[in-house]
Amino acid sequence: MPSCKQALGARLRRARGSGATPKVHAMVEAMDEETARQWWVLVQAIEEDARSSGAREGARRPWTGGR
Repeated sequence: MPSCKQALGARLRRARGSGATPKVHAMVEAMDEETARQWWVLVQAIEEDARSSGAREGARRPWTGGR
């Protein structure tokens, strides 16, 4: 299983606009494993909030596609 640092770095590289964030990637490399784990949990929570928010909005206004 990859470390949290590796997983976090990979997730950030796959993110939209990731080419514009070399400083963020350098910060991930400099993190210790515990800090990377905390950031991993934060990123997962943010993504889940965005998904559930989009689902709620789509349910409220299905005729607009949630926009």
